[in-house]
Amino acid sequence: LGDHIKTSFEMADLTRVYELSKEVNNSLIIQKNLDPTSGLVAADSSTSAGYILVPTAGVGEYEDIHNFFKNVFDSVAIQKENARLAIYNGTWDTWHYTNLYDELESGGYNIVDDGGADARNYSVTKLIDYSNGVLCGYQRVSIMLIIQ
Repeated sequence: LGDHIKTSFEMADLTRVYELSKEVNNSLIIQKNLDPTSGLVAADSSTSAGYILVPTAGVGEYEDIHNFFKNVFDSVAIQKENARLAIYNGTWDTWHYTNLYDELESGGYNIVDDGGADARNYSVTKLIDYSNGVLCGYQRVSIMLIIQ
């Protein structure tokens, strides 16, 4: 690697890092890529910088990118908790309901019940906490972010 990597690690430190890395459970590693296939950035070029990635929302618009990485860890907390989710569609819009269900199911969430709500005229998302406040605020907010 020559002159391409600079570090203040001593050789003994690097050996210890290597030994620790062998104990890591790879199934617990979260890997997300920020590249054009994510839909969040587009490839571009600059005469001064060469190949660059720019937000698809526009130059200087980073909110979608921030949410992408923030929500990665929120969803892991919900999965680890194994929260029981019930999803009921209270509108006539089946497209959004189906997309939400598919996204949660493919993410490994514990969906225990789903279907139509008692009425089809709901205008807001309802979140019901059956844990009697046992869920910590972080996890409760995480659930709300996923549903909205």
